[in-house]
Amino acid sequence: MAKRKAYSQLCKAIEAGHFVFTGELEPKKILDLSKIIHSAKEMKKTKRIVAANVTDGPQGDAYMSSLVPSFKVQEEAGIEAVWQVTVRDRNRVALFGDVIAGAILGLKNILFVGFKNTSEISTYYVISDIFVLPSMYDPTPKALNEALLFGLPVVVSDSVGTANDLVQHQVNGLIYPVGDVDKLAFEIDRLISDKELYSRLSKVAEDSVAGWSPCANVDGVVAALDFCHKGNGS
Repeated sequence: MAKRKAYSQLCKAIEAGHFVFTGELEPKKILDLSKIIHSAKEMKKTKRIVAANVTDGPQGDAYMSSLVPSFKVQEEAGIEAVWQVTVRDRNRVALFGDVIAGAILGLKNILFVGFKNTSEISTYYVISDIFVLPSMYDPTPKALNEALLFGLPVVVSDSVGTANDLVQHQVNGLIYPVGDVDKLAFEIDRLISDKELYSRLSKVAEDSVAGWSPCANVDGVVAALDFCHKGNGS
């Protein structure tokens, strides 16, 4: 079978065996794309991020179509876009029309993944090497728990609500100051280049969340109720 030609810079880098970085951009329910464009330009400044993932209706909510932001990111920020298309909300005819439109606009990276339920998501953790959560704010991301359960070393911002509960810096993961792109890149580079650090964090990761199981949660609720009951003198 003939090898498929790589047309985008992202695919060429992957084909060459390079370790590639992509960022993520999330369009909102507004018409102003200035923040998205600004974030894409910041990604390009790092000189490490090859492409920007533009999400499509995350968490099943109605947001701006990812097609236009993907095009604007390439045109105005000068960085390749990975145009994400959620297949759950489109039929075959709509998908075909979208792909043709994207090609006309010069989009070369299209990602069809869609929603993955609990019976499927494990596949994506198994093929992963590192879990990165650079959120500006995220109070209780369950993906962090999941990644640790699969033994993935994690890199998270200090604005992730459960970071200090679940992650011990340089024990089962790495924590960096939110917004510090250079520090984020540095920590990712460390995990790639330092095999001993990667192995050590990976081994500790799964054990570190063993106490956060559903059974442990039930025991915690029961213990809290017992404490309150006793505190009332009953």
